[in-house]
Amino acid sequence: MPTHNQRESSHSNPTPDAADDRAVVMSAWTRLHRLLEEEGRDNPLAPLEPMLRRYELGIFRLVIMGEIKKGKSSFLNALLGEEKLLPTDSDVATSTVYKVMYGPRRKFKVFFLPDVDTDKRPEVLEIDESRLAEYGTENGNPNNEKRVDFIGVELPHPLLREGLVLVDTPGVGGLHRAHRRISRQYAPNADAVFFVLDSVEAVISADEISFLQDLYSNVTKRIFFIQTKTDMADMQQVEAWQQRNKQVLADKLGIPPNRLYYFPVSSKLKHIADRRHDGDRLTQSGFLTVLDFLHRGLMAAKGRQLAADFARRLGRLCRNEIRDVQERLAIYRQQSQEELKRLQQDYQAVREELEQWRRTVYPVELQKFNDRFADLHRRK
Repeated sequence: MPTHNQRESSHSNPTPDAADDRAVVMSAWTRLHRLLEEEGRDNPLAPLEPMLRRYELGIFRLVIMGEIKKGKSSFLNALLGEEKLLPTDSDVATSTVYKVMYGPRRKFKVFFLPDVDTDKRPEVLEIDESRLAEYGTENGNPNNEKRVDFIGVELPHPLLREGLVLVDTPGVGGLHRAHRRISRQYAPNADAVFFVLDSVEAVISADEISFLQDLYSNVTKRIFFIQTKTDMADMQQVEAWQQRNKQVLADKLGIPPNRLYYFPVSSKLKHIADRRHDGDRLTQSGFLTVLDFLHRGLMAAKGRQLAADFARRLGRLCRNEIRDVQERLAIYRQQSQEELKRLQQDYQAVREELEQWRRTVYPVELQKFNDRFADLHRRK
């Protein structure tokens, strides 16, 4: 069965700066690995090997999150210029994810959870596009009864060729609260997060803020915001909701205004623009700004960011190892001090016993010896 890293390959060529960063990171990795092996550790850096392989391949994971029915899948379809790539008609997505990555031809693969008894994963199932809803929606796969882990989608798209992997997660609220756990599970591996809001249902909710506070405080600061469905409301409402959401996000998350990236978009207008090759509609859709941010922002800085993230993980592991060594050294020192104290006590006890023998037993035995020697001398 293919590994996760085989499923997310890239052919990106590093820039000179990225190559320098890579040389520094790989040197640190090699030295740390050697030091830990000298300490007798078996495969000491195994937990970081998947991250290392993603770094070497130049993979950048952009995770799409948000409440149910906010238009996450529609946004992703529009971003890639694909009207029906991912299902958007079902009421609620299943508690699984879609991973969209580069491939030379269009493919859809279902990856399953391990068997509960054997812990073995069933074979990957390649399916026709028409069967996506059968495995990837609540209607086709209620309560994930088919035990789908995720659905891999391969697409020959230039944006994905750069190493971008788009991860579409289930909604984090509504009736299916288990989806929140699934989405939160994917967040630690995200290189960035697009959190999706909309322009018609409601401004950002307390539940969304709660989720974002946890995400921003404990997982990643690289969270960017998409406001969908701008075509379904008048411009005044769209702008009012945007200002309201940005104010709440700044207040509740503490994001500085210059780091609060927020993009109002219309997936519907993007699809119309693509069909008609209409530049004005494309501009109105808001996707030009998003694509520019992806190309000239996230992807342009990808190499440096991935290197920094990997270096931080190495640094954290080093600090943990140093702390472990310091704790063991403290234990050894304590044990050494206790052993030295015991030896000193034993020595003192033996010395006192010897002194006691010298004062009491020795004079008596010496007198006996002298008396016997004197007696032998007289008999001569």
